[in-house]
Amino acid sequence: MIQNDTYDVSNIRIVTLYWDNVDARLVDAQQKVFEKFGFHIEQHNIHGMDHGVWMTDILDNTPDNNVVIIVDIDCIPL
Repeated sequence: MIQNDTYDVSNIRIVTLYWDNVDARLVDAQQKVFEKFGFHIEQHNIHGMDHGVWMTDILDNTPDNNVVIIVDIDCIPL
């Protein structure tokens, strides 16, 4: 018997920060991996931004009842 589970992911925010020195093919491949599994990823290209400042901004601008997943641009096996 095949069970098709569906989950409400409307309160999940997946984000990544990368700089200009990251190959565009890697950025594209990361997006395709998340799309393959049905997830939207916000890829922020903000060259030189301190990662801690960026993470604080993401968390400060996300509702408290949401889940934030911060993913390094190169941590997902492609």
